[in-house]
Amino acid sequence: MVRSRSSWSRDSSVGRPFLEEQRGQADFPFLSANLISRSSQELPCQAYVVKEMGYLKVGIIGLISPALWSKELDGDLEVRDPSEVLNTLLPQVKEEAHFVVVLAHIVYAEAVELLGAVEGVNVMVLAQEGKLTPAPVEVNGALVVGGGGQGKFVGQLQIVADTAGQIVEYQGNVVKLDEQAGEDPTMLELIARRGPR
Repeated sequence: MVRSRSSWSRDSSVGRPFLEEQRGQADFPFLSANLISRSSQELPCQAYVVKEMGYLKVGIIGLISPALWSKELDGDLEVRDPSEVLNTLLPQVKEEAHFVVVLAHIVYAEAVELLGAVEGVNVMVLAQEGKLTPAPVEVNGALVVGGGGQGKFVGQLQIVADTAGQIVEYQGNVVKLDEQAGEDPTMLELIARRGPR
C-alpha cells in the first residue's frame, strides 16, 4: 500500500534492482530528475523528455519524493530535493518546450509545497495516494491532477493552450475504474504477456 510522506516506512523502498527490472520490461522512458547515483553523480533515468503535441512542444519532467527511497536498501542512489532540482532544470526545459508537465510521485501536500517554491510548471500529475481531486486544482499557476492510489481511479484532463504555452481553457475529472469502465484490450494484452507474478 502506498503511504503518505509522514507514514512511509523506510523498508518499503524496493531499490535499484527493482528499478532496473521494471525499466527493462518497459517500452517507454523512465523519468526522474532527482534520483541520482552517489558514486557516479549520474541519473539512472532520464530527467525529462520533450514531445510534440500539435503545435506545442511539451516538456515532461519526472520527480520522486525523498520519502520513497531508502538509503539502507540502496546506498548508491539518493533522492535530491525536488524543489532545488526543479528550479535548476526548468529554465533548460522551457528553452526546448512551450509547456511543462511534471509527473510527480509525491502526495498532494508535497505538491502544493513544491509548486509554491517554483515558477513555470503548467501541469503536475500526481502518482501517489492522498487527496483525490475530482477536478484539477490550481496551485501557483499550475494545474494539479491526480487519481488517488491503488489504481482505483484515473484522472482525465483536457487542455487548450495558445502558441505561447499559456492555458486558455481546461476541463478535467476523475473516473472510477469499476465494472462500468470496461476492460482495455491493450492492458489485458500487457498483463497476459507479463504472466503471473
